[in-house]
Amino acid sequence: MRCGDPEDVVVRYRGEEFLVMFPGKDLDTAALQAEKIKNEVEQEGLNTVSIAVAHSNVYKDFDAVVSAADIAMNRAKRDGRNRMFVDNPHLERFLS
Repeated sequence: MRCGDPEDVVVRYRGEEFLVMFPGKDLDTAALQAEKIKNEVEQEGLNTVSIAVAHSNVYKDFDAVVSAADIAMNRAKRDGRNRMFVDNPHLERFLS
């Protein structure tokens, strides 16, 4: 399965979770790439997948980005199978 660009980085994060980094991409582009991955997994019949997207420009360090992505992942999983949730703290202020 090939859904990203050569500079994208995929690592196993923990258990059945993976961390995908899209260097140099804005939040919208990263979300589009994540959606492609979700669709490719679904089309291949591999399994369902929950995906979270967080952007490093919003947070002060790597751990904060991963924490935001983890929270977004929990929200995607809570919303049902085969979902994607984009962490957007600016939008969250308006939704709360």
